[in-house]
Amino acid sequence: MKPLILILTAALPLCAAPAEGPQEGLWRPQSATLGGKPLPAEVLKLMSLRLEGNRYEVKIGAQVDKGTWKLLPGGKVKAMDVTGIEGPNKGKTIPAIVRVKGGTMSICYGLNGKGPEEFKADRPDLHLVIYKRQKE
Repeated sequence: MKPLILILTAALPLCAAPAEGPQEGLWRPQSATLGGKPLPAEVLKLMSLRLEGNRYEVKIGAQVDKGTWKLLPGGKVKAMDVTGIEGPNKGKTIPAIVRVKGGTMSICYGLNGKGPEEFKADRPDLHLVIYKRQKE
């Protein structure tokens, strides 16, 4: 299994006010792929993502990662920077792209500092998480 920091990085969120962007609330991963390999179902069951304003909180069991996000202008896909402020990603900025369709949100993270261009995790430095909105 990959180090916990990579799993947390991959689970980092985003939220935006526009209707076509991600929405606030509680999200749980349906699937996640890191470097072309799916994360085990037992890891996914431990994960949750809460979005409020431009802040996120990711939990994997007892481990908590908190931070902020910022949408970037332009581009064919919605790009963002995610910045950790508390937890294992504190002080790190991770580029990502996001897409929301109905109650599903896809986020692809560039773990090497280079933003992804597609919703694929077919390289070792890419991580794709598909979230489903949860009722609260």
